[in-house]
Amino acid sequence: MPLLLTTGIDMPTSRLALTLGGEATRELLAEHPIVAVDHRGLGDSGTVDCLTRAQRGILADDAAAKSRDVTARATTLAAAARLGADICNDTLSPHQLAFSAADAAEDLEELRTRWEVDRLALVGVGSGTSVAMAYLSEHSDHVGRLILDSPTGVNVQASQAAATRAAGLQNTLVTFADRCAGLGCPLGEDGVATLSRVVSAGAAGSLPGLSDTSILSAVTTALAVGDTDPAGLKRLAQAIVDADKGNVAALTALARAAAPLRESDGQQVTRCTDMVGRPGLGEVPKLARRWAEDAPMTANSAALSLARCDGWGVADPVSAPSSFPIYPLVLLGQNDPINGLKAAEALAPLLITASAEAVSASWDGLGYSVLSRSDCAAALAVEYLGPEKLSGPAERACPA
Repeated sequence: MPLLLTTGIDMPTSRLALTLGGEATRELLAEHPIVAVDHRGLGDSGTVDCLTRAQRGILADDAAAKSRDVTARATTLAAAARLGADICNDTLSPHQLAFSAADAAEDLEELRTRWEVDRLALVGVGSGTSVAMAYLSEHSDHVGRLILDSPTGVNVQASQAAATRAAGLQNTLVTFADRCAGLGCPLGEDGVATLSRVVSAGAAGSLPGLSDTSILSAVTTALAVGDTDPAGLKRLAQAIVDADKGNVAALTALARAAAPLRESDGQQVTRCTDMVGRPGLGEVPKLARRWAEDAPMTANSAALSLARCDGWGVADPVSAPSSFPIYPLVLLGQNDPINGLKAAEALAPLLITASAEAVSASWDGLGYSVLSRSDCAAALAVEYLGPEKLSGPAERACPA
């Protein structure tokens, strides 16, 4: 039974596959070779090239180069998004809406039929959860196992998804700073204050070439796919401290490395295609102010992301599965730097409604994809993929 891995649009699945080669997944890979499937328009699935350089620049920093006022940034973002939508529609026509999670799920079915196998084992990571759930909804008889790693829910309203991402990422950044303090990182005892200053400086335009959005992308991507051992965390902390002192070279390098993983044309197209219930442009500044009470570092970026899809067409929502013929294994990253832990809360009502008897494991480490980082989770996955039903408690915990 092939084991298919998808990260949806969080980043190319092929990039996460590089992280899977570590010690944590050695036993898993020995038992079950993994096939990493990039989402349509990302990575090795054929890149999309339809935005102008100017539009990419505006989207990459949420229009920070034009203004530091959230209302003005939202207006500039929306204007660039509408122009981009026109160009991409013309470039991709008649397939401009064929980049949804449902379409990505049908690509998995195409693989199954070509391989002539009866069932697939699916690993949906982050927004890849939507792809896995779409496949389960349409092809439930062909799902042999289902692992939902750092899940984000299905068909979540855009403003709710952005709010939970802001809160979750704020928590992850605070955890990073706190753990750095315990390791003696350059951030010092009050690392949250240092990181907040750097993000605020990006928002204020006082760091050359960096905005609050690009700083957050740099830090969260480094935590997602970079080294999160003590040495790796200290290097990331040093880049932040240097930026706080005016030397932005290291943080700029991290931002440049993050951009192709997080801000490709394909991600813009697919993100907008699947966006559910986009709020009006006038709501963006209000949401930013409201979310800033609990998520001061991440609220602006999360709210402005809602303006990135102004004028774009949307595909039909993914059909959520009404039942689970097999019980899923849910892996919860307490400090997910891409979507945040709170995004997983949207999955709970669906599992309850569908009477799914899930087994869950919570991991307290730093990083994207619990499976790729935790020996405990990988060992649990090996047992789950075996012939016998998992024994033991339905809720478990894996050490950091």
